[in-house]
Amino acid sequence: ESLEFAQDPAAFHFRRLAKYGPIYKSNVLFSSIVHVSSPQAVAHLFRSQHNVGWPPHFFTLLGKHSMSAINGDAHRFQRGLAGQVLSDANTTALIPALQEITMCHMDELVSASTDCMVDPFLALKRFTFAIGQRVVIGSDLDDSLLDCFQQWTAGLGTVVHFELGGLTTFGRAMQARQRILDVILDRVETMNRDGATDKEQAAMLHKIVSAKFEGIGMDAARICDFALVMLFAAHDTTLA
Repeated sequence: ESLEFAQDPAAFHFRRLAKYGPIYKSNVLFSSIVHVSSPQAVAHLFRSQHNVGWPPHFFTLLGKHSMSAINGDAHRFQRGLAGQVLSDANTTALIPALQEITMCHMDELVSASTDCMVDPFLALKRFTFAIGQRVVIGSDLDDSLLDCFQQWTAGLGTVVHFELGGLTTFGRAMQARQRILDVILDRVETMNRDGATDKEQAAMLHKIVSAKFEGIGMDAARICDFALVMLFAAHDTTLA
């Protein structure tokens, strides 16, 4: 079953869905797995079980200090930071920048589709990442950073969670994660040394660099994990 699943996960699922119905058991990579695709069954599962959550490799990719991986006061503190950046006043201040980004990307799409049909998927990916990058980091779209972001998010759907020096999708995702963190750390160091630019002052990263939890500033690892998850959330929400 592992080989069949690796060859085509979707076909693997739909064949069993047709044969067994919305709930079935299989064995993939030496692990017994129950597949549930019934909305009613999923709702019942979440209502009756309190330890249901993301698989462990999600936290490896998102970071152990990310909002998704922590609880209690630290989680509430990070949610509060996100809320400050997404307050009415701050989002109103961002509107001109977001309008500029939107018009720029719409013009690109119109230009590209003048003489031929264009698949808008990649254009929309670039647009949504540009929004996320401006809101979270405070910088303009970097296509190389988008490539890293797509490699990183590809690791979330993997079933083989060994890095093997970048030979696996998960390994490449972890390498891409580090490249994104390097960019975030470079921005933090530049802000600390030279001060924040006008773009950066309205961004989430600038807010968390100066934030304090229980009187202590967030260290580099926590800043990076927070910014990375917010970048994911900004892109995911905008794309939806």
